Amino acid sequence: GGDTTIRNSAFLSNTAVTYGGAIDGEGVLSVSDSTFRANTAGSYAGAVYLNSSATFTDVVMQDNRATGG
Repeated sequence: GGDTTIRNSAFLSNTAVTYGGAIDGEGVLSVSDSTFRANTAGSYAGAVYLNSSATFTDVVMQDNRATGG
């Protein structure tokens, strides 16, 4: 995967069967001025699952859940 930049966004009430209720990816992730709320994953990482590095600046993470491991 390539690098991804996210700004001024909201990820609300998303669901994934396995990993990362809002984001499941590879490559460098940069997120700013955004909200992750009430996202759910069936295995791991209720909001964000990555196989690389990430930077979060002025980001709200609230009530995200993983129901498995």
